[in-house]
Amino acid sequence: MNIQILKDMINENPEFMKDILVYGSNIRGTREFWSSRSNELSSLCDFLGLPTIFFTASAADMKWPRLREIICEHLSLSSVDDKTHYKLVLENPKICSDYFYEMFTMFFEVIVLGYFQVLDYWYRFEWQPALLL
Repeated sequence: MNIQILKDMINENPEFMKDILVYGSNIRGTREFWSSRSNELSSLCDFLGLPTIFFTASAADMKWPRLREIICEHLSLSSVDDKTHYKLVLENPKICSDYFYEMFTMFFEVIVLGYFQVLDYWYRFEWQPALLL
């Protein structure tokens, strides 16, 4: 299927576009996907009441000594300077995102769920493109 065939299908049957949008709600990362998740979250708030806490966790990937060690271990390097570390962080997003996920999960399970006895929660991860210097 090419773009012209898709345009023809939409012109012949305007309802076809709704089908595409509904299907798009299952494709992670699309506007329809996040719109659907937003609607689910709104429904949770309607049912459970307004949330009592909101926070943002940011990755300090240039400040975590353990992340630097993990990257060096993975690449069989003894140590690196700050500029090289920055470059390696950009070149190894999987290692960095795995480490951030581990750190966030420990924080969430120990602090948020443990101390605050949270019953219902919702979270998501967003990644921003890095600037190459």
